[in-house]
Amino acid sequence: MTTNADGGWSTDPVVRRMAEELRSTDVFQMLDTGEAQHVASLCSRKLLGPGDVLFEEGQPARFLFLVLRGELQIVVTSPAGDARVVVGTVGPGSLVGEMAVLEAVPRSASGQAAVTCELLQLPGRAFAELVASAHPAAFAILRQMQHTLSHRLRSLDERIDAVLDDGDQKPRTPSPPPVTRPDPEPTLWHLIDSDRGSRSHGGPDDSKG
Repeated sequence: MTTNADGGWSTDPVVRRMAEELRSTDVFQMLDTGEAQHVASLCSRKLLGPGDVLFEEGQPARFLFLVLRGELQIVVTSPAGDARVVVGTVGPGSLVGEMAVLEAVPRSASGQAAVTCELLQLPGRAFAELVASAHPAAFAILRQMQHTLSHRLRSLDERIDAVLDDGDQKPRTPSPPPVTRPDPEPTLWHLIDSDRGSRSHGGPDDSKG
């Protein structure tokens, strides 16, 4: 296949189709033709039937996914380990599994198809390369992750406020002293932070990916 990362049309119709699908979503709508086709050349298509599992809780995170059609259920195992609980759903245009890929941690939940689903999957290594090159698609994914985290924090605040409004004044157990932990394993955040540092000290401008 022939794909230009900075502009121009690919000669591969599969890549061109996937690029159009990427640009049809809110996450990637700002990508130009060449940028979208470069990302599409790194992706592959994934089809799931109803009930098919996309990834399992506790598995290594090797891919992040973009839902094109259908709906995924996010499922966690109950504390007792005797039940699986649906804690959310993900529809078309949404990213799935990006948090675990970025943090290089095992999946915190399982993903399974509620209906027939079609997705694009991007390898974590390819995502790391997009981040390292400051490709616009990497920042689009990071912006979406920031939005997701902000939404979760707002929801948590609302639930905390609801509990406090109930007037439950049970005495609280003092928090234990902080535990000193070893330095974490390197993740993509380290790569992003080092890239920011090089920019602040006059490093090369590679923002065009």
